[in-house]
Amino acid sequence: MKFLWIVKRDWKHPGPIVHVALKNAYALAKVGHESHLILGEGDTSDTEVDLHDFYGLDSLDNFYIHRIKRKGLLSSRPIICYAINLAQQLKKGRERVTLITRETTYLPSLAKLSHDGKFRTIYETHDFFSDLKWKSNSITLQDRRYQLLEKHYLPHISGILCITLAQARFYASHYPSTPTLALPLGAEMHSPTKNFVDRLHLRRVVYVGHLNSQKGIRDLLSCAKLLYENYKVITAFWGGTQKQIERFFKPKVVKKISRFIEYIPFRSPAELSIDLQTRATLGILPLSDTYYNRYLTCPAKALDYISHCLPVVATDLPTNRWLLQDAAIYYPPGDKSALANAIFKALEPENYFRLCSAAARRAKELSYRNRAKKLIDFAKELHFQINNNSSTNNKSWCRTNYQEKPIL
Repeated sequence: MKFLWIVKRDWKHPGPIVHVALKNAYALAKVGHESHLILGEGDTSDTEVDLHDFYGLDSLDNFYIHRIKRKGLLSSRPIICYAINLAQQLKKGRERVTLITRETTYLPSLAKLSHDGKFRTIYETHDFFSDLKWKSNSITLQDRRYQLLEKHYLPHISGILCITLAQARFYASHYPSTPTLALPLGAEMHSPTKNFVDRLHLRRVVYVGHLNSQKGIRDLLSCAKLLYENYKVITAFWGGTQKQIERFFKPKVVKKISRFIEYIPFRSPAELSIDLQTRATLGILPLSDTYYNRYLTCPAKALDYISHCLPVVATDLPTNRWLLQDAAIYYPPGDKSALANAIFKALEPENYFRLCSAAARRAKELSYRNRAKKLIDFAKELHFQINNNSSTNNKSWCRTNYQEKPIL
């Protein structure tokens, strides 16, 4: 079986979207299947050098990266057209091809391709556009467009891959004839270059990712001075665009906070990984209590933390508990005092060492390798159904097999 993972963002785009897609496609190749990542071209560069230096990965004989040049107003259209042409070329004899994307605008192309029995098409959901009641106060024209696309085309694709349990239940209730699988995003184990005692002595709590209000950034900022004055803890913000950083760290206050705040804008995954291994003590996941954060998101930053055996302090939301289990200390969203107390508690040596071990264990369970194996099983079952013209009632196995308990 061959896999195509399709993303409409550009190669080396900052943030987790391209990086996570790359790691998924790469993991499929690592477990033995020919795998292709198809995405925007981005700035001119040597792809093999980028793979090693920017993303920290080695080349594989069965892993291919296709960087597609954009054209005109419909700049992402050449990417899906290339993917379809490549899929047609790859199907040979009894060979089967599976296409996976998170891009809602590519659903019409996936649905059309699904009519060919040699293809399986999987839509990885990162939202819930089919029913917009949950965001009734902030619905955009793009939301409406995505809603129409999901409603019209999801009944005609092979399967739906969801990143949270609640999300899988929502989609399964709307599209009972389309197989639905709940599977969190992946992690990857990195052996710490410092032992747990040395990392605890660093006294640096870290937030990774975009800097926006729904991520709970302001709560963490408001605790930073207290953390430093009471426990000599540095609060580090690793991520965000230059514009986001300028908004949160205004020049007139920079001098006042320089003793206890560190901030570094988005950088390469390889660079970030080195810092998480050598300069971080604890990961912070201060998501606000919104419908999206409660039910629809699988924070990539949480997986970055546990991938490096870092304990986590997280808001007490269903998504966070499902993902992190006993690798985190939880606190009520929006409670700044509880956030500070949770950090102090996590830094107590007995708690810290226990949480480090739990983080390593959870990262192993949620590894990209394990996720790839589950995806392969899903694709094989979709292939079986296509070949045997199974009734829609038989398609529900994917949903019920994984719905009621944590994955992996």
